[in-house]
Amino acid sequence: MLVSSTVFANHKGGCGKSVLLFQSAAEYALAHPDQHVLVVDMTVVGDLTRLFLGGDSFERSSSVSLSDFAAVHGGTTKLLFDCLAFELGFQSGALRETATTASGSSGSGPLSFVSRLRQTFGGGTGSEDKSAGGSGGAYRFPVEKYLLRVADVNTHIPANIYLSMSSGGGSQHPFRLTERLTVVQGLRRAFQQAPASYKVLFDTDGDLHFSDYTRIAIGVADHLVVPLFPSFTDFHRVETFMEELFQMRQNGETDAKVQLMVWNNVDVHYNRPWLPVSRNVTPTKAAQTVIEKLNSLLAGVAAQYSTLFVQPIPDNASPVEASEHFSETSSMIMRTFGVTGMASADLGIPFACMQPGTLTGGAVEYHVSAEMLELLRANVRELADVL
Repeated sequence: MLVSSTVFANHKGGCGKSVLLFQSAAEYALAHPDQHVLVVDMTVVGDLTRLFLGGDSFERSSSVSLSDFAAVHGGTTKLLFDCLAFELGFQSGALRETATTASGSSGSGPLSFVSRLRQTFGGGTGSEDKSAGGSGGAYRFPVEKYLLRVADVNTHIPANIYLSMSSGGGSQHPFRLTERLTVVQGLRRAFQQAPASYKVLFDTDGDLHFSDYTRIAIGVADHLVVPLFPSFTDFHRVETFMEELFQMRQNGETDAKVQLMVWNNVDVHYNRPWLPVSRNVTPTKAAQTVIEKLNSLLAGVAAQYSTLFVQPIPDNASPVEASEHFSETSSMIMRTFGVTGMASADLGIPFACMQPGTLTGGAVEYHVSAEMLELLRANVRELADVL
């Protein structure tokens, strides 16, 4: 069963998509032990994959490169291409197990297409997952074969988190529009008909235009989380992001809507609410001024693209009312992570699974205070609660 799916996306790299997903996935997983939390790394470089496998320490200590590791355990590119092949095979009707040899005997003829797929994707006992639809029923792509239970590699990760890895290979394969739509259909059906409950989180690249992998992620997703820094440069990237997302909806490529804008890496003045934007932190005066201005501008964008937001701006709202509505329902603040964030990235330990005290990294000792760790967790839980 698919609980819901969320993609972390932006037109700008380096705004914290991977780190925020890493931290919020762990908090979400601990709060929902009955669910499988699936993280799909759709990026070229694979920063999120590295975090889950053990952070910078994994890179230093492992004798196997990320691309070699992905080749052994599978990866997102293989997942997408095998899903496409699987879906095209069933759509073409090639999965009718016809026969045997040309002479009509049931002996040693060539394998039928369905038999070959059964060898590739598992099964073959007649117990394949089917659902109503079509003359022969629909078959479910076995997505589980492509996932790594992260705790088997990194014991600091909750046991119910699974990963589809980036290979970190520096390139991605192109998909035509029809192929993307086929993969989206196959993945959504695979999650919806899965025996386990899946919460799916996608990480994507911050390109000036959506890559094919990002388009597939947005196609599968129900919601989008858009991290950005409180700067006017980031706001301008959001404008182009909304334009491209709107075009995807017009083309029938996605039904996803923006759930949240996250002002990331914000300097904190007080550890108390700053309503309506944050229930945990009050930024510095300078950051408050910038965020208020940018939220008013984003409210204008949300009014222009009302179909793109989970919480659209009410009709006939004044500019002040629109800004207040957007600030309360569609934005939040994430504080700077500081030294604790450095320790987390170095060792591949999310805040939710970290203990206060001294942590030894590759070349540095980190001193993690219990107070700061709880403040960080409270802030990340605010994001995880939205997910």
